[in-house]
Amino acid sequence: MGCGVSSRAPVEATPHAILIEKAQKLSRDVDIMGPADPFVIIRLGPVGAAWSAKARETERVSDTCWNTVSPTWNFAFRFAAPPPGADWELHCRVFDKDDLSSDDFMGECLVPLAALRAHEDERREYPMRAPAQGSLTIMAGARVSAALLAELTTALEAELRDEEEKAAAAERGLGASLLAPLGWLTSKLSGWFNEQAGGALYYRNVAALAVAWNQEPKPGDDAASKCVSSRVSSRSHERGECPALIATDEAVPVSGGSVQH
Repeated sequence: MGCGVSSRAPVEATPHAILIEKAQKLSRDVDIMGPADPFVIIRLGPVGAAWSAKARETERVSDTCWNTVSPTWNFAFRFAAPPPGADWELHCRVFDKDDLSSDDFMGECLVPLAALRAHEDERREYPMRAPAQGSLTIMAGARVSAALLAELTTALEAELRDEEEKAAAAERGLGASLLAPLGWLTSKLSGWFNEQAGGALYYRNVAALAVAWNQEPKPGDDAASKCVSSRVSSRSHERGECPALIATDEAVPVSGGSVQH
């Protein structure tokens, strides 16, 4: 989204506006201990005048971009019109922020206001003064506010999409973490119910065999006669060798009633 707009109020409300959008490939040998943390300071004043000769009241300071040599500041400000007939320039000085000592000078860029007016409402790259490396992308004109708004809107939309994707990923992760124990519990309960159902069928068949054991076989009831007369073992019962007793839902007749199995 950029590192921010001017940290100081404008000199006066005028239609004149400048946008220092970004820098590219700044020199970084001033801080060999790590990446640069650049910010830019500007002043307006007569072409060719030293920094100290330009009015301090025109000074503006951007926010700091961290860990980069190609910062995007989106640093916009308005400025007072120069005196009639005056030939002014935009003087930009870039520094590397340092919390433990004084800020390190990275280079400067000087652009005449006449050059900015010649390319009004156009983003153009202006080189840093040698020996510094890199360039600044600057725009001036009536469309600065609209350009800045479009840039910030695009960046904001990208950030919102990123936040939505993170929230959706977190929600999916939470759902999976909540469903995992439920799946384990469902598996355990399903196995338990299957065991109970299998056990009930086994005991039901055992009861049916006990009834048949004490029941006189009916003439022609070959399957029951075979099971009773051969004193089937529990192993033959498990193998289903007595289908009339294991696989049927008919009642087994006994004296005084019947047993359902």
